[in-house]
Amino acid sequence: MQQPGDRKVPKGTIEERLERAPALLLDGALGTELERRGCPTGLPLWSTQGLLEAPELVSEIHGDYARAGADVLTANTFRTQRRTLERGSPPGERLGERDQELTRRAVELARAGAAGAKRRVWIAGSAPPLEDCYRPERVPDDRALEREHAVHMENLAHAGVDLILIETMNSLAEAAVASRMARRVGLPYWVSLTSWSCLL
Repeated sequence: MQQPGDRKVPKGTIEERLERAPALLLDGALGTELERRGCPTGLPLWSTQGLLEAPELVSEIHGDYARAGADVLTANTFRTQRRTLERGSPPGERLGERDQELTRRAVELARAGAAGAKRRVWIAGSAPPLEDCYRPERVPDDRALEREHAVHMENLAHAGVDLILIETMNSLAEAAVASRMARRVGLPYWVSLTSWSCLL
């Protein structure tokens, strides 16, 4: 009889890699590295400016991290949710309608960067808080959280990420909703919290 711990893990997945060797090396920051290399990343779009203005630089940064030994590259999807894109749209543009396109572009750039590593590198899709990472009082209501995180997780899944990185969460309530939405699309997910995290 199969025991709970005897589940067969598919080969080539991040879970199988963790079973073989638990330590994984993640990449470094993308937004600050874009700034350092000359691409402004002002709010509210933050690192999404790189997708719009300097996609080659985004891919170059991913490639540098992969060649430095990163096992996981985080795609530049930190601010590709419709909410933020709408807020950051220049006059006359409708960036909010490009959420799926920009998410897919971010994942493609990460894959291109990983290609130079000549070894298996996994691509994580970033799923941050819908609002400011350090302002838990601005967390939207549960209905908005479920609706918007569901769309972002679906966009990440359609773009072909290997896992989802639910990151810089400042609210346990939002982290829980985002986790449920990640489970719904059937991808493995990791969760990171900021030191400001609290129950809301």
